[in-house]
Amino acid sequence: DRATLSPPAFPTKTLAAALGFSIGSRPRGEPHAQTRGEDNRPAGARFIIELPVAAAAEPGARILAIHEPARILIVDDEPGIRSSLSGVLQDEGFTVRAVESGEACLEELARRPYDLVLLDVWLPGIDGLEVLERIESAASPARPAVVMISGHGSIETAVRATKSGAFDFLEKPLTIGKVMVVVNNALAQRRLRNRRCARIELWLRLSSSGLPRSTVIW
Repeated sequence: DRATLSPPAFPTKTLAAALGFSIGSRPRGEPHAQTRGEDNRPAGARFIIELPVAAAAEPGARILAIHEPARILIVDDEPGIRSSLSGVLQDEGFTVRAVESGEACLEELARRPYDLVLLDVWLPGIDGLEVLERIESAASPARPAVVMISGHGSIETAVRATKSGAFDFLEKPLTIGKVMVVVNNALAQRRLRNRRCARIELWLRLSSSGLPRSTVIW
């Protein structure tokens, strides 16, 4: 199937996230080129969406990044944990930043978006559970997924963290295999959550624009 959509029906990013495909950048020297996106799911109907793209502020400026690596924030007061986790995750292709306190975590999240936070429970100052509650209280689709880490965890702590919105709970000593399984699962769940939110936004925009709402694939 093929569809050509004219602005200002809905933002390109919303469409891409809702339908699950990658969008390229405008070719240099073609200020009004079509942006083309193809459905990249392994099975099912194939969709090709073409959207007109307005000229960027500077010639050759990139419109949308393709396959940007996930951003992960590590929060732990142990330098060895910060160093080892950073090395493992960077080797896997992630963009990683590490801080040592809950206050630094909240400041970092206020400065730039992250996809995932690996958050130690026991921290100086604001502890990890309070940081988790502050992150989840934002109730924004853009908020990161959170995985709690503890070397002195208890069932009660794990239950509280899960009820507060943590995706999972890792116990020290950490193993590379377990960390990577949990990290990849947390990022996959966040992508699904963002896609659902984008589909709802797209459905609402289609409703207001008069286009058929059945266009949205649930």
